[in-house]
Amino acid sequence: MTSVSASVPPAGRPCFDLWDHLQEDPCIGLVELTLDGTVLRHNTTAVRIYLGRDACGARFGGRSLRELFPAEWVDERLQILHRVARAGVKRVVRSIWGGYQLMSRVIPLADEADGPDRTSRSVGDDAAAGRFLVLVQRVPHLQNDPDPLLEDDAVLFTQINELGPLAKLTPRELEVLALIGRGLPTKAIADELHRAPKTIENHRNAIGDKLQCNRRLQLSEMAQRAGLRFTDGRRRNLTR
Repeated sequence: MTSVSASVPPAGRPCFDLWDHLQEDPCIGLVELTLDGTVLRHNTTAVRIYLGRDACGARFGGRSLRELFPAEWVDERLQILHRVARAGVKRVVRSIWGGYQLMSRVIPLADEADGPDRTSRSVGDDAAAGRFLVLVQRVPHLQNDPDPLLEDDAVLFTQINELGPLAKLTPRELEVLALIGRGLPTKAIADELHRAPKTIENHRNAIGDKLQCNRRLQLSEMAQRAGLRFTDGRRRNLTR
């Protein structure tokens, strides 16, 4: 994931450093929004990430997330904003949208009155007036790369995702596909799931039929694009 080292100025001043450098970046989506989910501004890449590559003319600015996305998805994201506001530090959030793994940096924007040590306001005041900058990227996970994500407090894993074409799969099929994405052969997957190799082959054939893709390499690429993890089948999948 691209590292962003530019400092974030107080809320009373625009984030010119980040916006000037990244607003035209084709890989990084930028969204500035309030604690209640109102989008203040965004770049074109953010629209393409969430609405597709042909949606560059669409606009989020001035609209609420509730006007743009399903309620339960928005509720979870607002809970994350509140959590970041209370902590007063940026967090990394992992999610899946449209079959792509997204990594988002959620950065709280300090109010100018706070000063550099942010001691002039209480946590409650900070949460009430919160504004955030979100930097979002599609980040696949390749089978030979070390897994940068540990399911601990370092990364927030969303429990509501939008799996795109993978939503056709059952939880067990998602587990099998995740293991295919890790490069495991049929025998190793069977051992992992305590099933017979023939059962795994049946699952793989069903996955191929549903995704209209029967080549193992292509299935692996789809799993890697989604950063699919063994536990994703247990999370809630959103149907758009």
